[in-house]
Amino acid sequence: MKVRINPDREVDGMPLRVVNPVKGGFYPDGEFELSDKDLRNPSVIRLLPPVSAGGIPGGKFGDLVPVKGAAKAEKKG
Repeated sequence: MKVRINPDREVDGMPLRVVNPVKGGFYPDGEFELSDKDLRNPSVIRLLPPVSAGGIPGGKFGDLVPVKGAAKAEKKG
């Protein structure tokens, strides 16, 4: 899933920085890919928005947001 840090959030007038709960350190600026393993980790999932806000089941905070219009994997067959 392609995501980015929520551009609508700020801390003390500065852009939000989000810590990667798996690897430590900050997530990068701009768009980046969350792996399937990340999307199975509850600590990562809760950084995404809830389903009602365009996120995924288990999403809670919305610090990371899915990138709109990102290409989805094609089904073969």
